[in-house]
Amino acid sequence: MNELLIPVIVASAACLLISVLSWGVLPFHAREHARLPSEPELLEALRRDMPRPGIYSFPYRGVHGANDERHDVAASLLRGPVGYIVIGKNGPRKIVGPLVQHFALYLVVVALTAYIATISGLKDGAPFDKVFRIVAIVSTMTFVLGTVPLSIWFSRPWKSFALQCAEGLACGATTGAVFGWLWPL
Repeated sequence: MNELLIPVIVASAACLLISVLSWGVLPFHAREHARLPSEPELLEALRRDMPRPGIYSFPYRGVHGANDERHDVAASLLRGPVGYIVIGKNGPRKIVGPLVQHFALYLVVVALTAYIATISGLKDGAPFDKVFRIVAIVSTMTFVLGTVPLSIWFSRPWKSFALQCAEGLACGATTGAVFGWLWPL
């Protein structure tokens, strides 16, 4: 597995670059986020209680929907809006910490993909196409399928998932190509 350290690092760095381009340079993900017309009023209301960073749902249904039968909760669910909000830490966004975490995620995914490639029977000197096929499929599945529950359970628009698929396919194909190129002889 030591001989796969270079492909793991190179593929992880390439995936991070694809992600940075996808989120920070190209316009695709930037269009996913819209401003609420009542943002100033919403922010004022949130500041009154100043919630801690975390994930909140509204209307709050309780643990495992325990409050669903309450008349006020049922009415709020019907009246809407129904949604989730993520509250982050106050202050300007820091970029270095999340980039390091994102790179660490790619390292884990790509290292596990390398492990699967080796236990699937790929030997030293395996042809590019065999290495590419296994590595690209496994890594693409990881990059793409892990985000499906956000659309199924948490109302993330399927268009957003489609954009994530495009990024995941690019990262998976890149990972496959890097491994095919740098696979041990």
